[in-house]
Amino acid sequence: MTKKLFTSLLLIMSIHIATAQPSQTIKGIVTNKVTSLPMQFAEVSILNTQPLIGSVTDSLGAFTLQNVPIQRFSLLE
Repeated sequence: MTKKLFTSLLLIMSIHIATAQPSQTIKGIVTNKVTSLPMQFAEVSILNTQPLIGSVTDSLGAFTLQNVPIQRFSLLE
């Protein structure tokens, strides 16, 4: 019984690892173009991703986008 369970778990984990897509984490700070002050609670997102990848900046203007596919993206001002 234990051997069957172990084999099943190993198979499920190997399938998950084999189908996993490489991804990256993008971190940054959003600042006001004129004053250079951090933009609090600004929405940051990557367009044309399914599901939409996005975040909101914190009180210091910092954001983190996780599980971003590895490819080139264009930034908008």
